[in-house]
Amino acid sequence: MRAFEFTNRGDFAHEVFAAVVRRAATECPEMAIGAGSIVDAPTAALYMQSGACFIVGPLFNPEVARVCNRRLVPYTPGCGSVTEVGYAQEAGCDLCKIFPGDVLGPGMVKGLLAPLPWSKLMVTGGVEPTEENLTAWFRTHHRTGRLELHYRELPGCTGDHQESQKAITVPPLPVKPPQQLPPYAE
Repeated sequence: MRAFEFTNRGDFAHEVFAAVVRRAATECPEMAIGAGSIVDAPTAALYMQSGACFIVGPLFNPEVARVCNRRLVPYTPGCGSVTEVGYAQEAGCDLCKIFPGDVLGPGMVKGLLAPLPWSKLMVTGGVEPTEENLTAWFRTHHRTGRLELHYRELPGCTGDHQESQKAITVPPLPVKPPQQLPPYAE
């Protein structure tokens, strides 16, 4: 599936978004188009009315979760702690965005997955397409395949300096079966 996150920034951004949705419906109908940088419920509702298939935010807002759940539109909030991820999951968010990744770092993801191993996480900010950076992030997902890394690159050959976003989904590592404990002796 192809997905495109439109960033909600600038005057009349929602009008530009509506035009993008209309054009994509005819030229790229298989693409899911969503809205990002959504911080409040009225703005989420505006973008959903304009055709957003998903909503992404830099923070967790339970009112955004409520309006998205009511309309069965996935909401991926930005979370910076185990508590925020827990609250987002309780509010029905299946995927949480770890943001900003460059500030929180791979250790935060590893620490979060220890008590919440079922969590589906998407890291944004601070992910670079270098071997050193990606290796550090890949090490954090150890027993799960529930970590996505998102980075931005500037296409060098086009000269247009528009950013394109790439996603890398980490495949699960093989998991050793748990050791059998000896029977309890009285």
